Amino acid sequence: MDMQVCNIVDAYNLFSADILELSSRAKLASFGYNADRVNAYINGYGAKKLADVKVILLFKNSKLVGLIPYEKAKIDAFFPFRIYQNWVDIFNFVGDPIIDESYSFEVLEYFSEWMQEQKAFIMFNLITDEGMQQELAANFSKLSQKTLIVEQFSSAAIITDLDGEAYYRKSISSKRRSRLNKMKKKLDKIGDCHFRVLNSLHKNPDLDMQKAWINNFLYIENYGWKGDKGSSYLSNKASKTYFKDCALAWFNNQKLVTFEIILDDQVIASLYIMVEKTNDKLIARCQKTTYLERFGFASPGVMLMHYALKYMLDHHKFELIDACTMPDNYVANSFMKQKVNTVSYISAPRGGVYALLLRPILWVEQFRLRSRAGIKAHRLQILRLFVKFSLFKQSSKSSLNLLTSRATENKGL
Repeated sequence: MDMQVCNIVDAYNLFSADILELSSRAKLASFGYNADRVNAYINGYGAKKLADVKVILLFKNSKLVGLIPYEKAKIDAFFPFRIYQNWVDIFNFVGDPIIDESYSFEVLEYFSEWMQEQKAFIMFNLITDEGMQQELAANFSKLSQKTLIVEQFSSAAIITDLDGEAYYRKSISSKRRSRLNKMKKKLDKIGDCHFRVLNSLHKNPDLDMQKAWINNFLYIENYGWKGDKGSSYLSNKASKTYFKDCALAWFNNQKLVTFEIILDDQVIASLYIMVEKTNDKLIARCQKTTYLERFGFASPGVMLMHYALKYMLDHHKFELIDACTMPDNYVANSFMKQKVNTVSYISAPRGGVYALLLRPILWVEQFRLRSRAGIKAHRLQILRLFVKFSLFKQSSKSSLNLLTSRATENKGL
């Protein structure tokens, strides 16, 4: 097996076609490292931001069989030895490397031996595929590398052979189904309300339709609290470029399915699902949902998510539909009844001294993750309060307008 190590920009520039071809026969066509997404990230954020990210490319008989992007771990600066981690950016929630299914264990073994030569600790973050988790564990055991779990969690998913309606009735109570129907009726009373789908897996929509969907999504997301707080795609040029390039590439490569709620020719809610294709397997990754907050009384985001998941089950055969959310996401958990187990590992080089150092390194990394999660939870709580206040303010304003209107009518009488 031959190995080449280079900067991520050079790797995806020189070997982009090889990476696309590897994804088609990989054990898992990793969302995080597919060529269209990474090239969009490079184009949006620039080579300078990625200067420290390297890629290991492994070849067998001149054919690319393994790809593992890595960088220095966030806690590397706290220790006098090297700690690496697989590269995971802010938009990536799947850290599984792209590996040819026929050479999976061999690639992992080669990579681990190379890290052993570097006398480096390695963290594999956000490994979602159960088979990959088992092979990593077997590989660590074979090479006598002490390994600990940094974190693991289970998040909502759909793994079923049922069609959309059958799964819908099995997973949701009649009371909740009735509540969802009432949401739709609230919008029907206002005007003509219907759903619109662009399914590039069946037929790629023309470029004007693609751009219209992108612009509508960006407008709605930026119009609400995400725009106010600077976390929407339109908040900065880099994330805007990243999203547009991703969406156009996913449309072009027949990986994107988009959904909208239309009310009297106005888009009031939008979401998209990205589909990974490898061999004959399809894995759907649910992405962002956004809606105009003034229609929050009808929960259009929830309504659209339910419609989208039923549609996906009716029109495609998926091995997995991943919610791509944290474990406590109530909306996803209410409908998606299966689970995906995500695990992050840290492994030490062979040797007694390194094995003794592994647990202190683990504690530092876990402390970092808890601190980050605590800050994020605090920010989310502030955002929730902001949204509630905005909706209350809007509701109060609407009530005041209604009372004023009635008073004017009464005065006229």
